[in-house]
Amino acid sequence: MKKIVLFVISFVFILASCGKDDDVVKKELLPCDFVNYKYYEGKKYVIGEVSHNYVMIAVDEKYSKSQIKQFIKNCNCFDLEYFEQMYEQVLFKHLGLREIPLKFKEPKACEELAQLIADLQKDEMVSAAHYAMKTGCREPFVFSSDSPNPCVITYSTVFHGVLLDEKDLPKLRQIVSETNTELVQLPDDKLKRFRVKATKKSKGDALKMANYFQKTGLFEYCEPNMMQFGRALE
Repeated sequence: MKKIVLFVISFVFILASCGKDDDVVKKELLPCDFVNYKYYEGKKYVIGEVSHNYVMIAVDEKYSKSQIKQFIKNCNCFDLEYFEQMYEQVLFKHLGLREIPLKFKEPKACEELAQLIADLQKDEMVSAAHYAMKTGCREPFVFSSDSPNPCVITYSTVFHGVLLDEKDLPKLRQIVSETNTELVQLPDDKLKRFRVKATKKSKGDALKMANYFQKTGLFEYCEPNMMQFGRALE
């Protein structure tokens, strides 16, 4: 009888411990930091709801398709068939990076997405990773839940803007330094247009950084390069 009682007590303790572990895991998830807007000509525009099925990664061009595929396979949460489809059809190349949309096998809550993005960026292969948004293809980059042709939109690692005053170039350089972004195109004499790249080392992804730059008041506009791609057939 004592052995049976001891077994029951031990079993209950194990169950209680598992419950505590689950609570710990939940608490350890990063908070959802998805941003659903961008600025255009000084005005704030909503660009869509967070997609629970897709993320975007940027990988250095030095890595081959087979290396990227193996990395994705090791993650064990992405749809490899979708990767094959999108790698050949929708592969964005920009400033030495391959920008690839990925589809999860199962939908993820926003907190899970935040944690997965952080985990992906720990790998040397991944230069950046960020959210995607669900929208409709009827009006590119404008959320339309009733669109008959659903798409997914996201943004590249690069954002661009225009200085209000070319004399503020030193201030632009200072903001770039403070945010750990990279100035990849200097403002020219006529348009005063510049381009900046955000990576996992930056203080935010390209969308967050574009919004941050815009709020400084130094720029006529500052916005990310938006991209749209089709959803997998379901």
